[in-house]
Amino acid sequence: MTDVLTVAVHPAPGHTPGHLVVRAESAGQTLWMFGDAITVPHQLETPAWHSCGDLDPELAQNTREALWAELEKPNTWGVGSHFPHLIPGSVLIADSRRWAAATPADPITTQQH
Repeated sequence: MTDVLTVAVHPAPGHTPGHLVVRAESAGQTLWMFGDAITVPHQLETPAWHSCGDLDPELAQNTREALWAELEKPNTWGVGSHFPHLIPGSVLIADSRRWAAATPADPITTQQH
């Protein structure tokens, strides 16, 4: 059986006109590619920290919040164009939400043969 890769683009308003994010799904894993919708993981802990390129900061913050919520789902990962070392991660929820960068043991970083 061959895994099927599905790719979709979604509007990500607030940063620049026409900004999009990409969602790829395969083998039960989802990867969101944020472009500039989420500039750095630190924006999870500091939601009011905007990118200087956000033309509508309030709308951009709402978009980021929706994307962070997506990353709370199981087997869901994300990465942005300016993330450190372009390492994907997910959102963990305990006492508060926090960014968790993927490790070599995570499914998103391992190749299935």
